[in-house]
Amino acid sequence: MKKCLLAFILCLSSNADACFGRQIPNQDLSKYSQIFIGQISGSHFLKVEPNQFSEDTQSQNLTVVVTKVFVGNPKASLKVRVGDCLAVQPKPLTSGIFFVNKDGGQIVSIFESEGERYDEWLAKVSKLTQ
Repeated sequence: MKKCLLAFILCLSSNADACFGRQIPNQDLSKYSQIFIGQISGSHFLKVEPNQFSEDTQSQNLTVVVTKVFVGNPKASLKVRVGDCLAVQPKPLTSGIFFVNKDGGQIVSIFESEGERYDEWLAKVSKLTQ
């Protein structure tokens, strides 16, 4: 019984980031056409219609002002849809690192409110400009 409980706990902890809509950037940064830091200048909620993979839910749409570019040539201001299952939705004036996938333009983001995770990714992408 103890082994089953331990296996169950390990499965839960290893899938902490595996919720629908939440992604972590790929370690291979060459997969991204743009990598930049942006500051949220505004946000509003969108109703997302259900499909076969998700329930009726709301998602946050952010307006982001680009403050530092590591890779690519992003627009000075853009709109970004945040994944539905972020634990803490970012607030205006929060900064984040945005990774734009070469295939399809999907955007993955890490926000400064994520603490150590943000600091680790910031150190990694900062090496791109050295």
